[in-house]
Amino acid sequence: MNYSEAREYLKNVNKLGSILGLNTIKELLKRLGNPQNELKVVHIAGTNGKGSIMTFVQNILMESGYKVGRYCSPAVFNEREIIRINDEYISEEQSADLLTRIKEKCDSMYSEGLPHPTSFEIETAEALMFFKEQNCDIALIECGMGGETDATNVFEKVLCSVIATISLDHTQFLGSTIEEITKVKSGIIKENCPVVMSKQTGEAESVIKKVCKQNNSKLIIPTEQDFENVEIDGLTTKVTYKASNNKEYIQLNTVPVVAKVSLKKNAVLTRDTISKGNNTTSDDVRRQEYNVVVLPTQIQTGDYVDIRLSLPNGQDYIVVAKKDVEIPEVDGTPSETTMWMNLTENEILSMSSAIVDAAKVQGSKLYATTYTEPGIQNAATPTYTTSKEVLKQIADDPNIVEQAKNELANRYNQSARETIDAAIQSNGEKAETGLTTSVQESITKTQEERKKYLDALESQPSTTSSSSTTTSSSTTK
Repeated sequence: MNYSEAREYLKNVNKLGSILGLNTIKELLKRLGNPQNELKVVHIAGTNGKGSIMTFVQNILMESGYKVGRYCSPAVFNEREIIRINDEYISEEQSADLLTRIKEKCDSMYSEGLPHPTSFEIETAEALMFFKEQNCDIALIECGMGGETDATNVFEKVLCSVIATISLDHTQFLGSTIEEITKVKSGIIKENCPVVMSKQTGEAESVIKKVCKQNNSKLIIPTEQDFENVEIDGLTTKVTYKASNNKEYIQLNTVPVVAKVSLKKNAVLTRDTISKGNNTTSDDVRRQEYNVVVLPTQIQTGDYVDIRLSLPNGQDYIVVAKKDVEIPEVDGTPSETTMWMNLTENEILSMSSAIVDAAKVQGSKLYATTYTEPGIQNAATPTYTTSKEVLKQIADDPNIVEQAKNELANRYNQSARETIDAAIQSNGEKAETGLTTSVQESITKTQEERKKYLDALESQPSTTSSSSTTTSSSTTK
């Protein structure tokens, strides 16, 4: 297969179904020679912070001279970015070659009546083969979902298991409580292999400690007190970290700054970075999914929106401004309730804070407004400011944002149902059909008017080309 054929193959394999558990991936790896058994692995699970942890560890190891494999999903910019060595994507040719060899084994399994591996299982096998064949010193492997039955959980021994902060996620698969979810994610802990744990809730920490004890695994919990000295003297910063053996483990010193340098989130400043000079990068962006924002009926992928917080007393605040949105499809139809946006770290924090604020006040809502002429209209100025109280709540309780989302979603669904029920009670059962027809007619009319407007714009010669250009950030999964 060439690369395009290989990608098409991956898109189609999930139509063949999936079986929960590790039997399928283990059988596939066995037929490929069990490449995972020849790798030194740092295995990372958790809900929040897995990517940040992986980036820090990757850069530290690379700066120490190691050849580092990295496997994480989902992809954001490019399908190949989930498999990297020293932060270089696997090439199209390398990926096509590996997937062609893996396909042969998958076909033989399926012909023998065994379940066909899923696309995630195939990509996991691809990563493990690639790291083994390229002689990586260390492989950083991120769980796809959960831990215990995740396709990445195929190692008998690891250098280290890492449990990032755990909160409620994928509850339909992992469990409805922190304890249940933590138990699943702790499934990556291996006997006699060390474990590093991020800050957790009491429930999560208790489960992780219990699993570590059962597996005789040493548990390491970094704390703020481990950073004993932080000295900032104008242009020079020194940070000293004390390891659990009381020896000075890491010391970072910056030389006097002679130029302003912008770095991506989680980047490591090195001599090479400084010497390269003029090239700078802006803040990193990440795709975020929101289903607690009331969407305009005519919104579509590619529109630009402001997200606003409306309070029952009439106050209205702009949380984030002029964001390029994507509306995901559900069974081939654009979602009516979900949107994706590319946000910076500060914008994500503002959205999280606004969600918590909205959930606190009955009658509040988050809603989106579109830009009629985004190429000409300037971005609005955000007017919403986060409060120290809310930020502290978010820092202290990893679940508070998810709980606020659930509260808002339930509130919006209840409000919509009450409107329909009231109409039916007032006008009889025919009102429901009439209400649906009226809404559909309104949407159709708006869409037709918008199309006429856009067609009229296209037929006019452009006289403002320089002012009609917008700059936006791009991402994905």
